[in-house]
Amino acid sequence: NLTTKVYGSSGTQGIDLRNIPADNIKSVEVITGIPSVEYGNFSNGIIKVETKSGRTAPKLKAKINPDTKTASFSHGIAIKESVLDYHLNYAYSERDLRKEGDEYQRLHASGNLSRCFFNEKLDMKIRSSYTKMIDDEKPTDVQKIKNYNRGYRAAGSVNLDYTRTENDKIIGFLGFNLNRKKAYKSKWVAEQLIIEGDSIPLPGYVGIMNEIGKEWNIKGKLQKKTTYQNSKRTHKVLLGLEGDYQKNTGDGLYIDPVYPYYGQYSSRRSYSFSTFPEITSLSLYSEDMIKGKFLNKKYTLMLGLRYDVFNPTGFNFGKMFKDKAFLKSDHGDFLCPRFNLQYFITDDLRFRIGAGKSAKAVSLGYIYKPPAYYKYLKDSVVVEEEQLQYNPDLQTYTADKYEASIDWKILDILGLSLTGYYTESEDRPTGVNYPWGYDINPDTLTSADYSIYENRGWYKSSGMEFTVRTKRIHNFQHKMNVTYRFTHGGRSGLKYDSQPDTNWEQIWYPPDDSWREKVIIDYQLNYISKRLGVWVTFDLQHVPLEHRKTIYNGNSKVKDVDDLEEQKLFYQGMTYWYDSALYSTGGRTLFNFRFTKSLSQKTELSLYINNVLNDRGKWINPFTGRITEYNPEIYYGLEISTQW
Repeated sequence: NLTTKVYGSSGTQGIDLRNIPADNIKSVEVITGIPSVEYGNFSNGIIKVETKSGRTAPKLKAKINPDTKTASFSHGIAIKESVLDYHLNYAYSERDLRKEGDEYQRLHASGNLSRCFFNEKLDMKIRSSYTKMIDDEKPTDVQKIKNYNRGYRAAGSVNLDYTRTENDKIIGFLGFNLNRKKAYKSKWVAEQLIIEGDSIPLPGYVGIMNEIGKEWNIKGKLQKKTTYQNSKRTHKVLLGLEGDYQKNTGDGLYIDPVYPYYGQYSSRRSYSFSTFPEITSLSLYSEDMIKGKFLNKKYTLMLGLRYDVFNPTGFNFGKMFKDKAFLKSDHGDFLCPRFNLQYFITDDLRFRIGAGKSAKAVSLGYIYKPPAYYKYLKDSVVVEEEQLQYNPDLQTYTADKYEASIDWKILDILGLSLTGYYTESEDRPTGVNYPWGYDINPDTLTSADYSIYENRGWYKSSGMEFTVRTKRIHNFQHKMNVTYRFTHGGRSGLKYDSQPDTNWEQIWYPPDDSWREKVIIDYQLNYISKRLGVWVTFDLQHVPLEHRKTIYNGNSKVKDVDDLEEQKLFYQGMTYWYDSALYSTGGRTLFNFRFTKSLSQKTELSLYINNVLNDRGKWINPFTGRITEYNPEIYYGLEISTQW
């Protein structure tokens, strides 16, 4: 369902969640364990979001709080043999209530047209959505910051489900997603600037940048689901084929050459989106979900295999066994097996174990990184050199995950679950710096450098999760989740130092790595009274432990430190003597409250308060005294919805 997904084929950062309206979400499912081969990358977990569709009564919903207002309307009607449902949403927010001209607005419209054919054997759904952003920040502060965004997102898809028999189904999907970028930015740059033809330097200037273009994503899928059954076992067989196409077009990023946004000596320049080629991926997968009995106990066994190839260029019959690749490709191909077993020791006690591999696609922004530029003065003449930073040989990478858990239901009242997992990945894309001119002379040493993404990164993650959930007793239900996470990441190879102290530092030295650990306790108590028409929810999150540490692996030296009477140990790559210290930032709590009252059979009113105690989770750096706030400020509002 493309209406619930956000794509960014050229991005190297996250997603602005303000672009996603939540009022039309029907359900959110977190898929635990090793998922079906139908899902590609699962290294960061899978969240399945289903939007509302079908014939529904008109519903109006509104939210209001001090800095955000939203309103939505949804309706589903029958048109002869078809059903048309649509959803409209408007949102308005302010970054700072004390400042005018920094408002954000979102306009969203989506619709689904569904119909059945051939005696309800063929189910067709046509979906579409459009989201318009109006994001303004006027230059009313000292830095003269101005942000302007008039982009939009559009998506459309066709789903066909054909049920040949009760045990045989064919599913087809074709969809597109368009991210139209139209943004403008400006800010004050505190650098002296001499305009050509004018000998008097300016004390500073307003730097200008804009981004105009389109990010296209087209995806198709074909699946066949068949069920076979005998006296001992049931087999649910899945066969699938998927294709994905990504392409960026348009003017791209424009940085004013006279008033550069990032400063006169920045290595960034304008570039066109159309300069870089498209990227495609192809996936084939097969899975058998087996249900049966072993030693008179029920079990469910999933065996699956997925083949992912990125930017395929042709068949590889001649060297298939030597290269271990069925298809030739620019960015790699991978066989990803998956296994998941659920064994019911009793009807109330279940053991789960699984392992699997998944492939992670590489962003266009990593492969085709724009060139870097270096400007310097030579013989009284300003010279500018260009250095390419793209890496067409950058490969995708895989993640291996192992998980085991046990679930126990006690007297239909209490449910317990304990899960342990371990995930690791290698050859992750990471930026590698080189001295300017390295491609000509690898022994060069310059203060100027450039960066290329290479497959050198590695990442490991492990943890335990304990969950307790009770049945609703006297209108009350309790939920608790305790999680421990440990992550460790770094990169292989050597790191470049442009200004080493040759007495003890190296030009190329071993890079650092870092680890983090965290304990999170989530607790929820909710109360429902149908007679009173009341639903009350209390949410509590506590972080009793959170540690982080950077490990430096280069040469070391004991040095004098300004303002300290004692010497400190420095490793190469450290800026301050405390960079290698163990930081402990735990000990914070977040408390949320929500109260919902039914005003009539079809109308309800809600009051919600997030961070009720307004505890900002302040942490004071013991070395610098800098204050970091981990919790958002108190956030509250009213919500009303009605149907007719």
